[in-house]
Order: sequence, then C-alpha cells, then structure tokens
Amino acid sequence: MSNISKEELDLIKEKTCIYLTRSIHKLCFLLGKDVEKAMASKSLNDLLDVEDISRMQVDAITSLYNQITALKKLN
Repeated sequence: MSNISKEELDLIKEKTCIYLTRSIHKLCFLLGKDVEKAMASKSLNDLLDVEDISRMQVDAITSLYNQITALKKLN
C-alpha cells in the first residue's frame, strides 16, 4: 500500500473543492436558488423553502445541501 504525500492530498482536496463549487453553482442555477443564500444555509430546511415541490426537486435540493456541507468541511 502506497502512502499519499501531503502535496497529492492537497491537490485532491483542491480539485474536489473546484468540482463541488461548480456543481453547487449549476444546481443553484437549475433550481433557481441564489448561490450566496444557499451557501449560508444552516440546514436542509433552509433550502426547502417552497412547500409544493416535486420529489425530484427535493432530491436535487438534498444533493445541493450535501454538496454545500461537504465543501464547508473541506475548507
């Protein structure tokens, strides 16, 4: 088993952050959400602000929230 160097780990982290940021922006655009407000959300319920939404929208918003949470943990 080979060890990953700190530089390799930093590169992986950087690329992951870039991927998540792009994905968050795309999902916000598709869902009609403001990126800044989405990034400031403290819970999934903060993003689920509309009562009458489809199951697909709930799934997409859940994915958005999970990606935001992952990005915050990486930073």
